[in-house]
Amino acid sequence: MAQANLPTSFWGDAILTAAYILNRVPSKSIPTTSYELWHGRKPNLEGLRPWGSAGFVHSTSHKYGKLGPRASKLIFIRYCEHSKGYVMYCEHPDKGMTEIGSRDVDFLEEDFPSISEVKGNLELYLLRDPQGGASITVEGETPNSYPVIDGDNESDPKLSGSCSLEEHNSQNPQMRRSKRGGIPRRLYEIEGESIMCASVDIDEPATYEEVVTSPNANEWITEMKEEMSSMAKNNVWELVDLPAGRKTIGNKWVLKVKRKADGSIDKFKARLVAKGYTQREGIDYEETFSPVVRFASVLLILAIVAHLDLELFQIDVKTAFLNGELDEEIYMDQPEGFQEIGQKRKVCRLKCSIYGLKQSSRQYYYRFHRAITSMGFTMVEEDHCVYVKRSEKNFIILSLYVDDILLAGNNMELIVATQKWLSSTFEMKDMGEADTPIDKSCVLSKELCPKTEEEKKRMTKIPYASAVGSLMYAMMCTRPDLCFAVGMVSRYQSNPGPDHWVAVKRILRYLKGTSDLALCYHGGSLRLVGYSDADGSADRDERKSTSGYAFLLGGAAITWCSKKQPCISLSTMEAEYVACTSAVQKAI
Repeated sequence: MAQANLPTSFWGDAILTAAYILNRVPSKSIPTTSYELWHGRKPNLEGLRPWGSAGFVHSTSHKYGKLGPRASKLIFIRYCEHSKGYVMYCEHPDKGMTEIGSRDVDFLEEDFPSISEVKGNLELYLLRDPQGGASITVEGETPNSYPVIDGDNESDPKLSGSCSLEEHNSQNPQMRRSKRGGIPRRLYEIEGESIMCASVDIDEPATYEEVVTSPNANEWITEMKEEMSSMAKNNVWELVDLPAGRKTIGNKWVLKVKRKADGSIDKFKARLVAKGYTQREGIDYEETFSPVVRFASVLLILAIVAHLDLELFQIDVKTAFLNGELDEEIYMDQPEGFQEIGQKRKVCRLKCSIYGLKQSSRQYYYRFHRAITSMGFTMVEEDHCVYVKRSEKNFIILSLYVDDILLAGNNMELIVATQKWLSSTFEMKDMGEADTPIDKSCVLSKELCPKTEEEKKRMTKIPYASAVGSLMYAMMCTRPDLCFAVGMVSRYQSNPGPDHWVAVKRILRYLKGTSDLALCYHGGSLRLVGYSDADGSADRDERKSTSGYAFLLGGAAITWCSKKQPCISLSTMEAEYVACTSAVQKAI
């Protein structure tokens, strides 16, 4: 222990290491070794290392990128008990004492560092052994112990449904090591089916009477009050006596449970909808029109975005139809459950359009058109739902699909200014960047694969391979936009983890939302055009790059591919050349 520069608190580790060695060397009391007597085979002594020596453990963390550190210097304190490998030690400055089990360690057998020399040189809770080594977290003995360090995932605030533990502010806690026989505590992301099962039985009432008797009555009534508040804020109607000879139209509450992509409940939604099917043409409305951008225009905008590397954002107009002003006199019954006290005989004379009216979308579009053109946007004559604004070298394109807006531009400040102006004119909800088949912040690796038999058994119930196979068929036949994403998730079919399944379900949702996309070949030029590209060592398991190419003929793709490169490129330029070589081989 004196040679190892370790404190006496590591006496137990020294004893375990000594026993490990003594069981593998000859003794006078028996003709062979204790290990050979017990296991029936001779021990392999190639893995023995000096106790307390330094070693570098490979980091599979997603955090540091291709230019970040590849390993961390730790201290060897004992051999793994149930598997081949070493238990390495380091004290993290914030997270407390941490032990990492790993099979792949590069030792410095003549270097015996002290604890202070390796303290806090890397966030060790991000280190994992890709071959299944376990991470062991040691807790403090103070009442306010530090949180358990999750060895499976990075601490990411964006993860939905993840468990979290309260952080404590105790200063300089007295630390002790955990019990040897204890199972490391782990935190798992609650995702998908488990949440869906817990919430699938939530009812969606059809009438106000069902709302009152619903187990979730408080949530529904709160949302209904918020809808009524929006009506009052937009001055949608005024209470009047029904003129002689006029009839009212009815209304109803439409109630929905909005869910997130993982199946968990996002919110309860209540919408007051007029019974527009009772309206009479020529009396209650004259014309109908819905602002729907042409699909070809959307594809053209996306092509421009890809070619010029523009920014692309989505915006949702909240209560869009409440922004339309009515030209006709329309009377509606008071909403059920919200009749004014003492004025129950009065009716609502609509001043603005609401959901359900025949002319609602038309009136909303006219107001939107007046507002957006006053800001300097020009309507494209070929598609009245596309607007363009130019400012010197900058430009921005806006497309309108009822209450959903796509903004594309080459200047982020201009996009932000447009968003702020739209939010001040209409009540908007920023939906963020447009959806893609795979989340750009999602980095898949073998680190996310199940490590224990229990985790593997849980994943056998999930049709991962079947789903990937179906996606691969679509990708190979008609959907080149799925090529990279499907290629990414297909690498983990032998041992997929929950995060890999989340990525597959995102692709399936993307495919469902873009089911109308297709390859369209026109009678244009038969000139073959090819494109190739590569990322820079983005694969976290082998540090390899991914090549991609696509060839177009007659206006659409005829062949495409996304494949991990067989070699490790030393630079992004080299990766580009490898990708270009693959594309040229395909062209020839």
